[in-house]
Amino acid sequence: MSKKGAISKALAKKVYQPGRVVEVKDIEDTVKSPFFSPVQTRGQRKVNKTLLHKLVQPAKAPANCLKEQDDFKEMICNPGSSRKSRQLTDDKALVKDDTSKLNRSGNPEAKEMENSDKWEPKNWRLMLENIRAMRSASDAPVDTMGCHKCSDNEADEKNKAKYLQLASQILIDKYSCDIPGTIKELEALPGVGPKMAHICMATAWNEVTGIGVDVHVHRITNRLMWLPKPTKQPEQTRVALESWLPQGLWQEVNHLLVGFGQTVCKAVRPHCVECLNREICPASEHKPGPKKNLIIDDCKNEMGPKKTKLKK
Repeated sequence: MSKKGAISKALAKKVYQPGRVVEVKDIEDTVKSPFFSPVQTRGQRKVNKTLLHKLVQPAKAPANCLKEQDDFKEMICNPGSSRKSRQLTDDKALVKDDTSKLNRSGNPEAKEMENSDKWEPKNWRLMLENIRAMRSASDAPVDTMGCHKCSDNEADEKNKAKYLQLASQILIDKYSCDIPGTIKELEALPGVGPKMAHICMATAWNEVTGIGVDVHVHRITNRLMWLPKPTKQPEQTRVALESWLPQGLWQEVNHLLVGFGQTVCKAVRPHCVECLNREICPASEHKPGPKKNLIIDDCKNEMGPKKTKLKK
């Protein structure tokens, strides 16, 4: 009996039962081949048989043979994938791994490459440069009085005094008249929130742990649409701003925007006419007038007023 006849006989003996439907798995289990399927053509079976022989390799196979085995296994497990797409995936993985290594080494260019896919607001670099130019005169109150705006203006005056007394006593008893050196310990002090804690870490300990977001930073970043979506609380603004802004700008952006909010981008009646971002700011109230055609206007002035004839 031929091999084909033996397989058919064994298959009939194993799976044939009255009222039972023969499934593909029954056929594959009988033939003992994961590459056999009744829906395959004769050419496909021939290719699978050839590839099966290639899988049988010596103990120490060359690297190219092992690569072919991996490609073949990948093709069987993921029929929709191609060798070219798998190669592109491997290349992307290598680039990402190399970028991560450089990022861990402190390379700023590598950090920028890794964060290139993150959301960024439109024209934010140009806006930042314009704000730097407007703040170059250092004529804002924050430039001479430092962190006088760090306190909560909406807090009760009696609570401020109570917080100062309690915080002072804690610093004397627990920190030997010094201040804590971590965000968690600073926020545990009475009346100290995330904004003041981050500013204190940058000012006292020269360690940038986050962006200090006050009412000015909160208002301006929402006006400039520097956030993926509008926020209602300063802490929400801080988290959204830190998600895309490079960490090297965290300390600078607080000082720039606070002074910018005190002088130009005020809460009420902002000076949009004086702002260098008036043409690209989404919240700008500046409305440029229509452009005049100077050539036509000069010709009209030279010709004088036009005379009209009265009809009888």
